[in-house]
Amino acid sequence: MPTKKIYKRTKKIIGYSGALLLLIFGWLELSNLPIVQIFNDQYSNWILRFSLIIYFAAWTTGPIIDMDAEEKVLEYVPNKDRLGFSSYAFIFVIVILFGALCYVSDFLYFDLILTAFFILNIISWVFLKDKFLKTAFEESNKKYIADGLYLKSECLKILNNYLYGNWQIKRFIAGFIVLILINFLVFTNLSNYISEKIGLNSSQFIKGIGVLIFIAVMEGWIWYIRIKRWFLLSYIDELNDKYEFILKK
Repeated sequence: MPTKKIYKRTKKIIGYSGALLLLIFGWLELSNLPIVQIFNDQYSNWILRFSLIIYFAAWTTGPIIDMDAEEKVLEYVPNKDRLGFSSYAFIFVIVILFGALCYVSDFLYFDLILTAFFILNIISWVFLKDKFLKTAFEESNKKYIADGLYLKSECLKILNNYLYGNWQIKRFIAGFIVLILINFLVFTNLSNYISEKIGLNSSQFIKGIGVLIFIAVMEGWIWYIRIKRWFLLSYIDELNDKYEFILKK
């Protein structure tokens, strides 16, 4: 069986990149602003920064948890246990875009970068689905069926549904709708109109809430399915340890 070094290597890259970005982000955003000013309306962009912290934490921990599941469930490792140039390129671009999200303070540039990040997210999902993991799923399932490991095959179905189920498409559609709303807030006077109607002095607060909703939709949805997947796989592991199963004819 392959050594599965690809998982350890990828998790290290994500971990080190995440730690570096966290240090830079914390230094840029938290060093010069007194904590009492957080509650002033003129510093409502703290909602934006708080949202980014949540987004950042979800993006650094989530993939590592997913790779742990893949390493456990897949018999065959992806791409012959190697990270190709395209994989490194995707990781590099994601790190750069995330760093840019943490750095920019103008909502116009932030919105453009967030849109680019969202598009790259979809592209990377399609890449993993059609190129990187497809063969590993197919070959692992063939081996499990041939060896009579039917519960292992069911684990593959759960993992495959988590990674590539129709819920992902619905999630991207929902995120796209919220992103359109954020673009309206940034490129039109909609945020000023809303802030005037509810008695706020700054439209930045409305834009920050829009970003918070986007992150809540995108990350709340995937973390709900991620936790559900964890419970299902854990339950099947428990059944597999206690019982032997045969395939009905």
